[in-house]
Amino acid sequence: MFITHGGFGSTTEAVYHGVPLIGLPMFGDQVMNMEAAEKSGFAVTLDFNTFTEESLLEAITNVLTQSK
Repeated sequence: MFITHGGFGSTTEAVYHGVPLIGLPMFGDQVMNMEAAEKSGFAVTLDFNTFTEESLLEAITNVLTQSK
């Protein structure tokens, strides 16, 4: 699992290595990259401005326990 802002380089690297993502996009292409990653089934996206400790823990648990 990789926690990222969702930039092109980090998402490309995660795809190459087959690593699921938790994304906290902030601006630019990050939102679009994380939307595509989530739609493809290898990412969970959280809102950078509103995420909580609980939502982050839930995302981590989901990513680590999913068979994808």
